Amino acid sequence: MDDLRVEEVAINLKLWMLYRFYHMLKANNYTKIFNCNVYCLILFIYGAIVNCMVVYSSIGFFIEMDDIISDVDVFLVVFVMINFFFCSWRICIILSKSHIICDVLNVAKFNFLTSKQCFKHLNALYDYRDKTIKITNYFFVFSVIVLIQWIIFPIIVITFMESDVENSRSPNIMNLRFPVSTQTYNQYYFIFYLMEVAIAAFPIYVIMVTDTLILSFSLVTISQQEVINRAFKSIGYEENSQSKYYEDFKSILGDQIQLNL
Repeated sequence: MDDLRVEEVAINLKLWMLYRFYHMLKANNYTKIFNCNVYCLILFIYGAIVNCMVVYSSIGFFIEMDDIISDVDVFLVVFVMINFFFCSWRICIILSKSHIICDVLNVAKFNFLTSKQCFKHLNALYDYRDKTIKITNYFFVFSVIVLIQWIIFPIIVITFMESDVENSRSPNIMNLRFPVSTQTYNQYYFIFYLMEVAIAAFPIYVIMVTDTLILSFSLVTISQQEVINRAFKSIGYEENSQSKYYEDFKSILGDQIQLNL
């Protein structure tokens, strides 16, 4: 499948390209290193590193630590770790099915529906395209704001908290249980802070990519169905022979079958 142009599809292709997700789907069309798509390779290395960090942090649950953690904090850390591994599994599944997603991208094309009656109602597709771009852009901005707030919150807390609290770790983004003493953790806090920044950015990126993917395909399917519905409703309003109505109906039905497949 050749590269798509932004004006050819009813999805926010610019955002897909900004995520470099489209470049990962089109693995054979972009720069390769060791016969691997460079964007997929970078994501794999990044994902492997942060997964190792999370596994390393989980050791703190199995050894005796010199600080106290509440049950609520334990629950939150476990929840974050489960969500992290789920995001890793989700992006692996999506990239392993990239060829299927590329085929499904055909549905987003403006020329996907080929019947003459459907071509008359493509304005519905353009309307939905504008909505899709607006919604996905809002989602992108919201996600970035959440990530920024998540990252700067511990720094703000540390600025106003007492620095001589014993047996208490400085608050971090996710407060993962790295297997080090409290003194070591606080002494090298910014190293652990940067580690958690790298860890936190990974699931946020995956959620942004996968949710944008699902949202885009859902809206484009709805928009194509709306075009078909309008085409069906328009049959019989023009002065044509019965055979012409039949041919129009058959061509629209062919588009409906193609969309359902």
